[in-house]
Amino acid sequence: MPYIPAGSSGGVRDRVLTMQEVANLFNAVESEHMFMYLMIAFNTMARPEAILELKKFQINLVDRLIEFNPPGRKQTKKYRPELPITDTLFPWLEKAKTDVLVNWKGKPIKSIRRAFQLTRERAGLDKEVTPYTIRHTMATELRRREVQMYELAGFLGHSSGKGVTDRYAKFSPDYQSRARIAIDEYFIELQSLVERTLIFNKGLRVNSVLAGD
Repeated sequence: MPYIPAGSSGGVRDRVLTMQEVANLFNAVESEHMFMYLMIAFNTMARPEAILELKKFQINLVDRLIEFNPPGRKQTKKYRPELPITDTLFPWLEKAKTDVLVNWKGKPIKSIRRAFQLTRERAGLDKEVTPYTIRHTMATELRRREVQMYELAGFLGHSSGKGVTDRYAKFSPDYQSRARIAIDEYFIELQSLVERTLIFNKGLRVNSVLAGD
């Protein structure tokens, strides 16, 4: 048998942004729909298509939950989870006035690729940086902050939580708390590098939940 060298384990999707690069991305934003997209993406790690299809009725501000898979939509292999809303993201969702969260003049956006590309170029980032890079960046960041794999899997939509009792877990105050706290802590650090305001209620639940551990 001829020798066949193993393929590289690396690739475009292995690209992880530094915090300064993330700040550069936010500082390069010139449109509100791109800003909202980035805020949702970095706070939820959701896939681009799920973010672009997200509507206000999927946001539960009372229980602080986002249902990325709306009623009537069949789940696919790219599972869309129900996630807690971080302190960082909550005010931006609360004040949203349009039905579609990420929109252009009130109308849905089919693709974020072009807007993301222009923002990436203004930020001086390389072509390997794509919308999916956000998922890999935040997943890596959460592991660095000691978020357990089962919580991370839940955020990424890698586990469906189909158990009978699991359906009620999302209403617990500590639901996905470590992942949520890690994201809020990340944004507290990121804010010092970003020109515009990202956080309105800094540390509101981060400190309270950690104090109870």
